[in-house]
Amino acid sequence: MQAKAYVRGAVGALEAYAAEHRTYAAPTAEILRLAPELGEASEWSATGTKRTFQVQVRADDGRVFGLRRRANGHVERVCEPPGGGCHG
Repeated sequence: MQAKAYVRGAVGALEAYAAEHRTYAAPTAEILRLAPELGEASEWSATGTKRTFQVQVRADDGRVFGLRRRANGHVERVCEPPGGGCHG
């Protein structure tokens, strides 16, 4: 599913940004520079702080996929509606 690939690209962009800037609070323009494929997604968001981030992408069928990194480093999947394709 393409939305999941966009999520992986956004997470990679945030990780790369954080490696250099010590924060996940990357400006949108920087995320798009690091993951230009996100420009093809119909709807996406990526927010971050010094230790956390959340990425969400809406698939063509309306489902939302994403990843959330907690301050303790735990990463969890986001899927709306629950159960609809969050695996993999």
